[in-house]
Amino acid sequence: MAEFKTLSSTIPRLLGESNWAQWLVLIGATLRANKVKKYVDSDVPEPADTDARATWESGRDVAYNLLITASELQINKLLNAGWEDDGDPHALMEALRKYIPKVSEDAVGALVDEFAKGDAGDHKTLHDALQRTQYLRKRIGDLCGSVSDHFWSIMLLNYFKQRLPDTYKHFTNRNQKPTWAEVIETIYTLAQDEEQKMGLTSYKKAASNTASSSASSTSGNRRKEDKASKLCDHCGKTHDTKTCYLAHPDHIPADHKYRESILKRSREHVCDKTCKWDAKKEATQTSVFVRGTSGALGQSALAGVAVRSSPIAQGCNVVSQAVLSAVGREYIERDDIILDSGCTTSIFNSLDLFTEYREQPGLSPFTAADGNLIRPEGTGTVFF
Repeated sequence: MAEFKTLSSTIPRLLGESNWAQWLVLIGATLRANKVKKYVDSDVPEPADTDARATWESGRDVAYNLLITASELQINKLLNAGWEDDGDPHALMEALRKYIPKVSEDAVGALVDEFAKGDAGDHKTLHDALQRTQYLRKRIGDLCGSVSDHFWSIMLLNYFKQRLPDTYKHFTNRNQKPTWAEVIETIYTLAQDEEQKMGLTSYKKAASNTASSSASSTSGNRRKEDKASKLCDHCGKTHDTKTCYLAHPDHIPADHKYRESILKRSREHVCDKTCKWDAKKEATQTSVFVRGTSGALGQSALAGVAVRSSPIAQGCNVVSQAVLSAVGREYIERDDIILDSGCTTSIFNSLDLFTEYREQPGLSPFTAADGNLIRPEGTGTVFF
């Protein structure tokens, strides 16, 4: 008596072309696991022995059941195509291979239309174009059956007509039908030549860029080395002498972390024979300012400025005792004052210009050169 098997497994469902290849692998594994794949792969004849016949029937039934379950979504298509439910798993598999549509008719039409109207110029290389035409031929042949070789060769020549006009003329102007194989071979040879030329062009470009980059890098490194090798004549550090803060304190950024320290060192710096060619200019020496209210420019203005000795101010003998009293002698001596801008309209009107500033109430008011009474609010220093 035959022994019936109880099956419990996840059987994949055949949807169509989208999972055909995957389905074949999965259903094959399922059939093999149940020892019944031979009934699907071939038409196993019925044995004469009674016991063997029972085993044969059991195996066929298991295989048939697995196939029917896995392809249940396609049963109506098979019945409409003439397949009969006869319990033969091999016949069922052959029907599936034959009648399950791989693509829709619209998709077939799109493939044929692409081959007939396509242009090799749409591809980057001849190799890419060849690969596409070979795929189109195989796909259309699988769906529509065999087509004459002459038809395929003409389709291929038309595809490359614009990109390879000489090849097109060579095959169409002679008195014999071109074959697919010889057209493919000719185009493949041209594709190889194209690939070699492109490779040579890329190599030359890369070599040129490498040489240019190397030369630029070498030149840049040389400039850096030259620049680094030149030490400042003022301080001996590796920067341009003409930008040294010791001789050119006006170059010091207002927000420099060590501004005050550098200013102090700048005042102490004396140019010797090494750096006298770039001696510092006294025009950039520290000046002392007094901030006061004048009713102009946002109710805040600088009332006066006392400048240390400067060649710019040589010959100017404008000294204001009021500025002296406002500054309060703790910053400068009278002999240091050679220019008082309090006699002009204020030109410094922002605390951003100060390197240091402090409110100082109680400063004595004074009269500016224009006759206005100035009431100072504090004192500070700036560079200008």
